[in-house]
Amino acid sequence: MLLLNNLSSQQQAILLASILGDGEITKCYSSSRRKNNSYREHFGESQRFYREWKRQQLPDLLYIRQNNLVSRSLPLFTELYPYFYPSDQKDIPFALLSLCNHPLFLLTLYLDDGSLIVSKRLTSKQQLIASPTIALYLQSFSKQSLTLLCE
Repeated sequence: MLLLNNLSSQQQAILLASILGDGEITKCYSSSRRKNNSYREHFGESQRFYREWKRQQLPDLLYIRQNNLVSRSLPLFTELYPYFYPSDQKDIPFALLSLCNHPLFLLTLYLDDGSLIVSKRLTSKQQLIASPTIALYLQSFSKQSLTLLCE
């Protein structure tokens, strides 16, 4: 059983989207005294309120140190590392996507790496038409991975 299953579905959604988005699982090097990997996410001061919300959602895992949302070195992150970094480069963990069906997954991914784009046009009848679009900026992943994620 995955250690991830010890978290609620909401916590799983937030954590998995955070790792996919702005966060990273730090690698544990052989010369390190650490036994396990950890989590790290750097943020600007304007994003502190959002990162504090994440910390509150995962109080047993995450804490804030200066402008970083971090964790201790934990077996959970060692277990998750090969899912997110199968070849030492971050990728979408398709084996875990079945756990990403809570609305907080998409919300967290949007707040980490998304943007609201509103295009406007004026019709010939002087009506303003606004078309909002949500964009997820995940261009660091391969086209093949992003296509599978969309499906």
